[in-house]
Amino acid sequence: MFFRAETIVFGRVFTPMKTNILAKLLAPEASGKWNIPIGANFLFRTVNSLKPLFLKLSKLESRHLKSKLKNIKIIRPVYICGIARSGTTITLEMCHQHPVAGNHFYYHMPVPFLPYWWDYVISSLPVQDFQAVERIHKDGLMVTKDSPDAVEETLWMTFFNGLHDESQSNILGSEVRNKRFEAFYKEHIRKLLWRQNKKRYITKNNYNVTRLEYILRIFPDAVFLLVIRNPVNHIASLVKQHRLFTEMVRKEPDMYKILGIIGHFEFGPNQAFINPGNIETIRRIRRLFAEGRQVRGWAVYWDAIYSFIAERLEQNTALKKAGLVIRYEDLCRNSSATIDRILKHISFSSDQFKEVKRRYVSKLGEPRYYKPDFTDTELADIQEITRETAKRFGYEF
Repeated sequence: MFFRAETIVFGRVFTPMKTNILAKLLAPEASGKWNIPIGANFLFRTVNSLKPLFLKLSKLESRHLKSKLKNIKIIRPVYICGIARSGTTITLEMCHQHPVAGNHFYYHMPVPFLPYWWDYVISSLPVQDFQAVERIHKDGLMVTKDSPDAVEETLWMTFFNGLHDESQSNILGSEVRNKRFEAFYKEHIRKLLWRQNKKRYITKNNYNVTRLEYILRIFPDAVFLLVIRNPVNHIASLVKQHRLFTEMVRKEPDMYKILGIIGHFEFGPNQAFINPGNIETIRRIRRLFAEGRQVRGWAVYWDAIYSFIAERLEQNTALKKAGLVIRYEDLCRNSSATIDRILKHISFSSDQFKEVKRRYVSKLGEPRYYKPDFTDTELADIQEITRETAKRFGYEF
């Protein structure tokens, strides 16, 4: 056991007073704004510097749960991905509310390697529920420590080198073998499902767009929700987000380190583009950014990633069957039918989702807090570069 009246963590006894102090350190300041608690900031750095130790602790955790995990099966895991700002987060937020769905939450971020013990610690601490705040992206999505989020990228980075080195291909195909990762990853998911008493693993990780075939080899029954967005609005959001993160890190330099630890390289000073097997395309994007033509650079990136996805779906029959393309506009404008398509594809019972569906049908809508403000030249750049790939997904200019 981890906790009794006197809290025991790895053999050390914490009195209730010390536990309260720990709980306070892990709770955000009541500022009404998104912020990383002092204790969590320390944990991020400590756990990252002691990864070998936490991998050993993970093995101990698995050994401790061995009898409980033997009957836990990983059935049709659900992977949500696309370029950032395409709608993957709202898709996860909605789907995770299905009673069978097990996933990572914000509170897993500092200690992602121990899905059972860390969950037990957090649930045992006298941490009061705090008011939901707008997440760091300032996009209207409200979060608490119990909100679902992308956490597993830290696990991938622990076992694979160069995942965010844009100077080399970031593709992990069906030919890839990494026995240590695969054993750890499967055990990790089982522990997560057992702890939450859930049947199906669901995750959002945008970097998985170049790992679809590898994931499908690990889990032949995996299903994918591939989210795409009209390139004009999508690129407007990317430009806005990159500017926001760049300014945020300028004001709070510590965020640079934290974003790197959790595997968030999509925006800001530590930005790294996903390389879908074409270094010349990445070099072209970097030249455009250096020339101050970011909009054209983002258009090249959008086209590179979604043309890669389209080609993989066309060339891999099994992947095409496993994948469902979700257009963000359909999710917002034709919510009911699109949600039904999602549930059918991932085999989530619609009967158990009626109330959640009703709420999201009423709330889903395209952003109103910003609008594209491109020049005529920038708009022409987007249309020129993305037109052919956009057509493959039903978009017309």
